[in-house]
Amino acid sequence: MVIVRKELTVEQKNVVTKLQSEQFSQRKIADKSGVTQSCVCKVLKRAKHRNIVENLPRSWRVSKTGIRGDRRIKQTLTEITNTVNEWLPQRISARTVRRRLRREGFTRRKIGKQIAISDVNRRRRLSLWCLTQLTWTVKKYWKHVIFSDESQVVIGQNRKVCVEASA
Repeated sequence: MVIVRKELTVEQKNVVTKLQSEQFSQRKIADKSGVTQSCVCKVLKRAKHRNIVENLPRSWRVSKTGIRGDRRIKQTLTEITNTVNEWLPQRISARTVRRRLRREGFTRRKIGKQIAISDVNRRRRLSLWCLTQLTWTVKKYWKHVIFSDESQVVIGQNRKVCVEASA
């Protein structure tokens, strides 16, 4: 399971420093601002040391994939790495691919085990809902019904997959 760290916005950091200037404890600041106490401690320590809350510029290495390369990343990590290394002039590691996926909003999560519907409940659903709808007509009932299914169905092993995180 991957733990994704969320960066605080400048506004959140300003709220933390303002509450600290109003003599609130770190615990109260954490409760009021909705961040962890350790995060409050780090923000206050950096603000005291630098006198600013903004992040300092970082000296990142140049990206090996670029925007077009990042768009092509869709399959499993090893498949992605092998595919990307076929068309890139310079080979990249699976770790680089994982970082790009994370940056694009994909996280690795375990697929939750679903409870199977028993035969008794399956027959009950059939008789209570399905069979009563057999007499429905389009004009009277079905034109007012919308079916929506936003769940993911995975057939096979219970394994980790990459999914896009929704904000």
